[in-house]
Amino acid sequence: MIAVKCQVEAIIDLKRDDCPVTNTFAHNSCTVDRLSIRPDRTLHRVISSSDCNICSDSHQYDFKIKRINDRTAWVESCSCAVCTFFSNLSFLEVLGTLSPKRNILRFKIMTPSKSDFRALKMRLKDAGIEFDVVSVKPQPHLDLTNKEEATLKTALKLGYFENSHRISLTDLSHVVGVSPSSMSEMIRRGMKKVVNYYFDRKS
Repeated sequence: MIAVKCQVEAIIDLKRDDCPVTNTFAHNSCTVDRLSIRPDRTLHRVISSSDCNICSDSHQYDFKIKRINDRTAWVESCSCAVCTFFSNLSFLEVLGTLSPKRNILRFKIMTPSKSDFRALKMRLKDAGIEFDVVSVKPQPHLDLTNKEEATLKTALKLGYFENSHRISLTDLSHVVGVSPSSMSEMIRRGMKKVVNYYFDRKS
């Protein structure tokens, strides 16, 4: 069976209490997400659902603030332990973050493979960061070669897969410019990958 490359999209809740932005604004009916994460500084977006003054609540910390409108501001501060941890990881894409609770940071991430996701969990444990996996969703990738993809598209377009076989394997091989045996092998390999991909997505 040909293995289908499978990226992983996951949501993880991480426990931490050292984010100065969340600690400052979470009690004021504000939502906090992150626009940019770096090892030393993190850029947050703070959105208030009330009339609290975001700027007036921030004087005690070394914040840089850019007001967007009456209820939204971008706030840059020193990075918490979790943001520092994630910013130093390779082969991981942060798709979004949210602070659903004052001491919880929710990350939506993507890793290149299931093994990379398992390695991430091991690194979190080694770093002493408490976490809960909220959801894991494999994202299979159809790993057709360019030649296999072009061959299948041509065969489909010219009616090779129809019951009436509007074009024979021999004629199709002449169109593509390969021998009939090579054409048969490319179609077989390509179709096997397509079928595996379909059932991987259904599982």
